[in-house]
Amino acid sequence: MKNQIENFLAETNLAETTIQLYRHYLNLFAAWLEERGIEFKDIDAATVKGWFSEHDWSESTQWSAGCAIRSLARNLYGNSHPVLRLRVRRTESDSPHQRTLTENQVSQLIDSL
Repeated sequence: MKNQIENFLAETNLAETTIQLYRHYLNLFAAWLEERGIEFKDIDAATVKGWFSEHDWSESTQWSAGCAIRSLARNLYGNSHPVLRLRVRRTESDSPHQRTLTENQVSQLIDSL
């Protein structure tokens, strides 16, 4: 499976960060499948959701991992593989975590100095 993953990643036209992310999720998933004696060709949406249920991952992380799995399945088996029916909801988070500061937060930060 590792060779299939590496060949797939070598053939893609994805950003390096995306390739690293896909490699991470695909290798984790491949190891999980191997532990259970499941072949990648035999997976479906329920299999992937079972894997997700064993991790405390956000919807965004599940969405990213699902994209990697669907992309590999499409590459290996075409557009009719059952896992392509996998749908993972990716919602905007109400989490306080963000990558930028609001104007008010910048003002507060400057005032605190």
